[in-house]
Amino acid sequence: MTNKEYMLKVLDLIQDIFPPAKDFKVLLEEDILSQEMINTLLSMLKEVSTEIANMQDKERLDKSIAFIHKITAQEQAEQSKDEQKLKELEAMFDQI
Repeated sequence: MTNKEYMLKVLDLIQDIFPPAKDFKVLLEEDILSQEMINTLLSMLKEVSTEIANMQDKERLDKSIAFIHKITAQEQAEQSKDEQKLKELEAMFDQI
């Protein structure tokens, strides 16, 4: 499963307690969801989490937030690694 698929699954799981998840899911499916939008989503989820009275829903939402943080951190690490490899490749071509 890709990170995108994991995020889609998380958004599916929290739609009943966070209705805007449907909209974010559409944006993610269409590859329109930027990192800034993901950060906004996380902020919204944290805010909603503090307002939820049902402990099971709150726990589910908190786990979703943590999972999304983990996924975005992995994506950023992969992107940094890819950028470093590209720089190394460019340096090799410059030497040729």
